[in-house]
Amino acid sequence: QQSRGGSVDILIVVDNSVSMIDEQIKVGQRFGDFVSALNDVDWQIGFTTTDAREQYNSDRFGGRLLYLHDSNQRILNRHTLDLQHLFLKTINRERDQIFCDGSDAFPCGSNLEEPLKVTMQASDRRHQENSGFFRQDAALAVLILSDEDEGSTGPSSATSASQVISKVRSVFGANKKFTTYGIVIQPGDTACFEQNRNDGGEYGDFVQQLAQATGGFTGSLCDSDYSKTLRAISQSVRKILMVSEVLLEHPPVAGSLKVQFSPAINAVKWQLKRQKVIFAEPPTEDTRIDVIY
Repeated sequence: QQSRGGSVDILIVVDNSVSMIDEQIKVGQRFGDFVSALNDVDWQIGFTTTDAREQYNSDRFGGRLLYLHDSNQRILNRHTLDLQHLFLKTINRERDQIFCDGSDAFPCGSNLEEPLKVTMQASDRRHQENSGFFRQDAALAVLILSDEDEGSTGPSSATSASQVISKVRSVFGANKKFTTYGIVIQPGDTACFEQNRNDGGEYGDFVQQLAQATGGFTGSLCDSDYSKTLRAISQSVRKILMVSEVLLEHPPVAGSLKVQFSPAINAVKWQLKRQKVIFAEPPTEDTRIDVIY
């Protein structure tokens, strides 16, 4: 078992409403913590906003990847020059409020938050504006930054976690490793809710549901420093890239299958499903795994 290497495409869905400027900057300031914890993972990052409107002829809405600041490129990777500066300037959407006139050409930042729907739209644009971002052999991680819920208040028409998961599976196949994370007003965190309610803040119920359904988690929007949350997300991404199942070449003869771990103290529970040995959790780094049948 190795925790080194692997590929992941990280889609950052950022709320570009006026109330989110400070939070955007806090994420940008901790970009170094985020990527350093990824270590030698082959990562790439794309940004889009939580605004799912399709009618604007703009790169900011409808799941389109944003252009990096002062660039004609949409994808950030570990070989990009001046990473920290580009990340901060791209995730900070203050200019959506400053350099806008409300027209199709220069639409303003909006108070329409639909990060789950946008995630689906982004995957639908994989052969268009988002070409080159979704790699076939890479895991997909989505990070949602918002102070409101899906559809702002989570109405009955809001995109659900199950819809997003179904979309990802239908587009990329069932074997695509897909995980969602969020920095939101966590459900039940009344102090954070009260801190943001005057700006229209809402509990991120739908974001948390998607995160939990895909093996991710959410951090608090009200943290003064996002370094702990971002490092935890990076570590989680590295974990999903580790071996969590073994595909056998043939169906095993009944009763013949043995799975051995060395050192034995790193043994984890496993089960056989058709021709796959599936571990309850990835064995720890440097564990030797022998599958005999």
